[in-house]
Amino acid sequence: MFFRAKYISTELGMRERLFAGVLTSKNTINTLGVAVNRTISHHLDTVVFFTGSRNRKVPHGMFVVSHGDERLIWNMFQTIRYVLDHYINEYDWFYFVQDDAYTEADRIRELVEHLSMDRELYMGSPEEFIGGEMEGKYCYGGFGYLLSRSLLLRLQIFLENCRNDILSSRPDEWLGRCIIDYTSNNCVSEYEGLEYHHYELGKNSDPSKEQNKKFKRALTVHPVSDPEQMYRLHRYFSEIELQKTYNEIAKLQVSRLPRVTNHL
Repeated sequence: MFFRAKYISTELGMRERLFAGVLTSKNTINTLGVAVNRTISHHLDTVVFFTGSRNRKVPHGMFVVSHGDERLIWNMFQTIRYVLDHYINEYDWFYFVQDDAYTEADRIRELVEHLSMDRELYMGSPEEFIGGEMEGKYCYGGFGYLLSRSLLLRLQIFLENCRNDILSSRPDEWLGRCIIDYTSNNCVSEYEGLEYHHYELGKNSDPSKEQNKKFKRALTVHPVSDPEQMYRLHRYFSEIELQKTYNEIAKLQVSRLPRVTNHL
Protein backbone atom coordinates (compact mmCIF):
# COMPACT_ATOMS: atom_id res chain seq x y z
CA MET A 1 0.00 0.00 0.00
CA PHE A 2 2.84 2.37 0.90
CA PHE A 3 4.58 1.86 -2.45
CA ARG A 4 1.36 2.33 -4.42
CA ALA A 5 0.54 5.50 -2.49
CA LYS A 6 4.03 6.85 -3.16
CA TYR A 7 3.71 6.00 -6.86
CA ILE A 8 0.37 7.82 -7.10
CA SER A 9 1.74 10.88 -5.29
CA THR A 10 4.64 11.02 -7.77
CA GLU A 11 2.20 10.78 -10.69
CA LEU A 12 0.22 13.69 -9.29
CA GLY A 13 3.32 15.82 -8.81
CA MET A 14 3.15 15.61 -5.02
CA ARG A 15 6.54 15.52 -3.30
CA GLU A 16 7.93 14.87 0.15
CA ARG A 17 9.83 17.71 1.77
CA LEU A 18 13.25 16.30 2.65
CA PHE A 19 15.74 13.73 1.34
CA ALA A 20 18.89 13.01 3.39
CA GLY A 21 22.11 11.73 1.83
CA VAL A 22 24.94 10.66 4.11
CA LEU A 23 28.49 10.48 2.74
CA THR A 24 30.31 7.53 4.29
CA SER A 25 33.25 5.22 3.56
CA LYS A 26 34.33 1.60 3.95
CA ASN A 27 36.28 2.58 7.09
CA THR A 28 33.38 4.30 8.85
CA ILE A 29 30.13 2.80 7.55
CA ASN A 30 30.00 0.13 10.27
CA THR A 31 30.77 2.59 13.07
CA LEU A 32 29.85 6.24 12.47
CA GLY A 33 27.55 5.31 9.59
CA VAL A 34 25.51 2.98 11.80
CA ALA A 35 25.39 5.64 14.54
CA VAL A 36 24.10 8.27 12.08
CA ASN A 37 21.43 5.86 10.87
CA ARG A 38 20.27 5.08 14.39
CA THR A 39 20.01 8.75 15.34
CA ILE A 40 18.23 10.18 12.28
CA SER A 41 16.45 7.43 10.31
CA HIS A 42 13.35 7.42 12.55
CA HIS A 43 12.97 11.18 12.13
CA LEU A 44 13.33 11.56 8.34
CA ASP A 45 11.39 10.01 5.46
CA THR A 46 14.38 8.87 3.41
CA VAL A 47 18.02 8.42 4.43
CA VAL A 48 20.46 7.05 1.84
CA PHE A 49 24.15 6.33 2.50
CA PHE A 50 26.64 6.89 -0.31
CA THR A 51 30.06 5.25 -0.39
CA GLY A 52 32.83 4.61 -2.89
CA SER A 53 33.49 1.04 -1.83
CA ARG A 54 31.44 -2.02 -2.60
CA ASN A 55 30.75 -3.66 0.73
CA ARG A 56 29.68 -7.28 0.59
CA LYS A 57 27.72 -6.89 3.79
CA VAL A 58 25.58 -3.81 4.33
CA PRO A 59 24.71 -2.91 7.95
CA HIS A 60 21.18 -3.93 8.90
CA GLY A 61 18.47 -1.36 8.27
CA MET A 62 20.57 0.91 6.04
CA PHE A 63 20.04 1.73 2.38
CA VAL A 64 23.53 2.02 0.88
CA VAL A 65 24.50 3.12 -2.65
CA SER A 66 28.03 2.05 -3.63
CA HIS A 67 29.74 3.89 -6.47
CA GLY A 68 32.62 1.41 -6.72
CA ASP A 69 35.38 4.03 -6.66
CA GLU A 70 37.11 5.64 -3.66
CA ARG A 71 37.99 8.94 -5.38
CA LEU A 72 36.29 11.69 -3.36
CA ILE A 73 35.33 14.00 -6.24
CA TRP A 74 34.06 11.10 -8.32
CA ASN A 75 31.91 10.00 -5.39
CA MET A 76 30.44 13.48 -4.98
CA PHE A 77 29.68 13.68 -8.71
CA GLN A 78 28.09 10.21 -8.69
CA THR A 79 26.06 11.02 -5.58
CA ILE A 80 24.53 14.15 -7.11
CA ARG A 81 23.89 12.32 -10.38
CA TYR A 82 22.24 9.41 -8.55
CA VAL A 83 19.95 11.78 -6.66
CA LEU A 84 19.01 13.56 -9.89
CA ASP A 85 18.27 10.22 -11.59
CA HIS A 86 16.27 8.64 -8.77
CA TYR A 87 14.89 11.21 -6.33
CA ILE A 88 14.62 14.66 -7.92
CA ASN A 89 10.89 14.30 -8.65
CA GLU A 90 10.04 13.02 -5.17
CA TYR A 91 11.51 15.67 -2.85
CA ASP A 92 11.66 19.45 -2.47
CA TRP A 93 14.86 19.62 -0.42
CA PHE A 94 18.07 17.61 -0.36
CA TYR A 95 20.28 17.47 2.71
CA PHE A 96 23.83 16.12 2.41
CA VAL A 97 26.08 15.46 5.39
CA GLN A 98 29.22 13.52 6.28
CA ASP A 99 29.00 10.61 8.70
CA ASP A 100 31.26 12.39 11.21
CA ALA A 101 28.57 14.98 11.94
CA TYR A 102 25.60 14.78 14.29
CA THR A 103 22.32 15.97 12.77
CA GLU A 104 19.41 17.13 14.91
CA ALA A 105 16.98 15.71 12.35
CA ASP A 106 13.80 17.33 13.67
CA ARG A 107 15.40 20.78 13.45
CA ILE A 108 16.55 20.22 9.86
CA ARG A 109 13.05 19.07 8.98
CA GLU A 110 11.51 22.07 10.72
CA LEU A 111 13.85 24.43 8.84
CA VAL A 112 12.83 23.17 5.40
CA GLU A 113 9.16 23.38 6.38
CA HIS A 114 9.62 27.16 6.46
CA LEU A 115 11.72 27.50 3.29
CA SER A 116 10.21 28.28 -0.09
CA MET A 117 10.56 25.23 -2.36
CA ASP A 118 10.77 27.39 -5.49
CA ARG A 119 13.97 29.20 -4.53
CA GLU A 120 17.39 28.20 -5.79
CA LEU A 121 19.01 27.84 -2.39
CA TYR A 122 22.39 26.49 -1.27
CA MET A 123 22.40 26.66 2.53
CA GLY A 124 24.91 25.64 5.18
CA SER A 125 28.13 26.97 6.71
CA PRO A 126 29.77 29.37 4.19
CA GLU A 127 33.54 29.06 3.73
CA GLU A 128 35.99 30.87 1.50
CA PHE A 129 37.82 28.78 -1.08
CA ILE A 130 41.34 27.67 -0.17
CA GLY A 131 43.88 30.10 -1.60
CA GLY A 132 41.28 32.82 -2.01
CA GLU A 133 41.62 32.82 -5.81
CA MET A 134 37.96 32.02 -6.40
CA GLU A 135 35.21 34.47 -5.52
CA GLY A 136 32.15 33.33 -3.65
CA LYS A 137 31.66 30.87 -0.81
CA TYR A 138 30.96 27.15 -0.68
CA CYS A 139 29.17 25.19 2.04
CA TYR A 140 31.60 23.34 4.27
CA GLY A 141 30.75 19.63 4.12
CA GLY A 142 31.41 18.92 7.79
CA PHE A 143 28.29 20.77 8.89
CA GLY A 144 26.13 19.46 6.06
CA TYR A 145 24.15 21.60 3.61
CA LEU A 146 20.74 21.95 2.01
CA LEU A 147 20.12 22.12 -1.74
CA SER A 148 16.73 23.02 -3.16
CA ARG A 149 15.18 20.92 -5.89
CA SER A 150 15.09 23.93 -8.23
CA LEU A 151 18.84 24.47 -7.76
CA LEU A 152 19.67 20.83 -8.49
CA LEU A 153 17.47 20.86 -11.58
CA ARG A 154 19.29 23.91 -12.90
CA LEU A 155 22.64 22.26 -12.15
CA GLN A 156 21.71 19.00 -13.85
CA ILE A 157 22.75 19.88 -17.42
CA PHE A 158 26.11 21.23 -16.23
CA LEU A 159 27.14 18.32 -14.02
CA GLU A 160 29.33 16.67 -16.66
CA ASN A 161 31.06 20.03 -17.30
CA CYS A 162 31.85 20.29 -13.61
CA ARG A 163 33.29 16.77 -13.54
CA ASN A 164 35.55 17.49 -16.52
CA ASP A 165 36.54 21.11 -15.88
CA ILE A 166 36.77 21.67 -12.12
CA LEU A 167 39.89 20.50 -10.31
CA SER A 168 39.65 20.21 -6.54
CA SER A 169 40.84 17.89 -3.79
CA ARG A 170 37.75 18.45 -1.62
CA PRO A 171 34.28 17.28 -2.63
CA ASP A 172 32.50 20.13 -0.83
CA GLU A 173 34.69 22.70 -2.61
CA TRP A 174 34.17 20.95 -5.95
CA LEU A 175 30.40 21.03 -5.54
CA GLY A 176 30.53 24.66 -4.39
CA ARG A 177 32.50 25.70 -7.45
CA CYS A 178 30.12 23.79 -9.69
CA ILE A 179 27.09 25.55 -8.16
CA ILE A 180 28.68 29.01 -8.24
CA ASP A 181 30.12 28.68 -11.75
CA TYR A 182 26.91 27.44 -13.39
CA THR A 183 24.08 28.86 -11.25
CA SER A 184 25.73 31.91 -9.57
CA ASN A 185 24.40 30.78 -6.18
CA ASN A 186 26.69 31.15 -3.17
CA CYS A 187 26.39 29.24 0.08
CA VAL A 188 24.34 31.16 2.66
CA SER A 189 23.75 30.49 6.35
CA GLU A 190 20.68 32.70 6.59
CA TYR A 191 17.65 33.19 4.35
CA GLU A 192 14.57 35.31 5.08
CA GLY A 193 15.29 35.28 8.80
CA LEU A 194 15.87 31.52 8.96
CA GLU A 195 19.34 30.39 10.05
CA TYR A 196 21.37 27.25 9.51
CA HIS A 197 22.78 26.88 13.01
CA HIS A 198 25.87 24.70 13.42
CA TYR A 199 28.53 24.10 16.03
CA GLU A 200 32.14 22.99 15.89
CA LEU A 201 32.79 20.48 18.65
CA GLY A 202 36.09 20.61 20.53
CA LYS A 203 38.24 17.52 20.86
CA ASN A 204 37.04 15.09 23.56
CA SER A 205 34.10 17.39 24.36
CA ASP A 206 31.38 16.18 26.71
CA PRO A 207 27.98 17.35 25.35
CA SER A 208 26.45 17.46 28.83
CA LYS A 209 29.01 20.10 29.86
CA GLU A 210 28.72 22.34 26.81
CA GLN A 211 27.20 25.69 27.83
CA ASN A 212 27.56 27.63 24.56
CA LYS A 213 24.22 28.95 23.27
CA LYS A 214 25.30 28.17 19.70
CA PHE A 215 25.68 24.53 20.70
CA LYS A 216 22.21 24.35 22.24
CA ARG A 217 20.48 25.62 19.09
CA ALA A 218 22.64 23.75 16.53
CA LEU A 219 21.12 21.80 13.66
CA THR A 220 24.43 20.01 13.09
CA VAL A 221 27.50 19.36 15.23
CA HIS A 222 30.93 18.46 13.83
CA PRO A 223 33.36 16.71 14.15
CA VAL A 224 32.10 13.60 15.91
CA SER A 225 34.98 11.28 16.74
CA ASP A 226 33.20 7.98 17.44
CA PRO A 227 29.75 6.35 17.79
CA GLU A 228 29.71 6.82 21.56
CA GLN A 229 30.03 10.57 21.17
CA MET A 230 27.28 10.49 18.49
CA TYR A 231 24.91 8.77 20.92
CA ARG A 232 25.80 11.18 23.73
CA LEU A 233 24.94 14.09 21.43
CA HIS A 234 21.67 12.44 20.47
CA ARG A 235 20.73 11.95 24.10
CA TYR A 236 21.58 15.57 24.92
CA PHE A 237 19.52 17.08 22.08
CA SER A 238 16.65 14.63 22.61
CA GLU A 239 16.41 15.78 26.23
CA ILE A 240 16.32 19.43 25.09
CA GLU A 241 13.48 18.72 22.65
CA LEU A 242 11.64 16.64 25.26
CA GLN A 243 11.85 19.49 27.76
CA LYS A 244 10.44 21.87 25.12
CA THR A 245 7.49 19.51 24.70
CA TYR A 246 6.89 19.38 28.46
CA ASN A 247 6.96 23.20 28.59
CA GLU A 248 4.43 23.45 25.76
CA ILE A 249 2.13 20.96 27.51
CA ALA A 250 2.40 22.96 30.74
CA LYS A 251 1.48 26.18 28.89
CA LEU A 252 -1.55 24.51 27.32
CA GLN A 253 -2.70 23.17 30.67
CA VAL A 254 -2.45 26.62 32.25
CA SER A 255 -4.35 28.24 29.37
CA ARG A 256 -7.21 25.75 29.82
CA LEU A 257 -7.62 26.27 33.56
CA PRO A 258 -10.99 27.84 34.41
CA ARG A 259 -10.77 31.48 35.32
CA VAL A 260 -11.55 32.20 38.93
CA THR A 261 -13.50 35.42 39.53
CA ASN A 262 -13.98 37.04 42.91
CA HIS A 263 -17.51 38.21 43.77
CA LEU A 264 -17.36 40.73 46.54
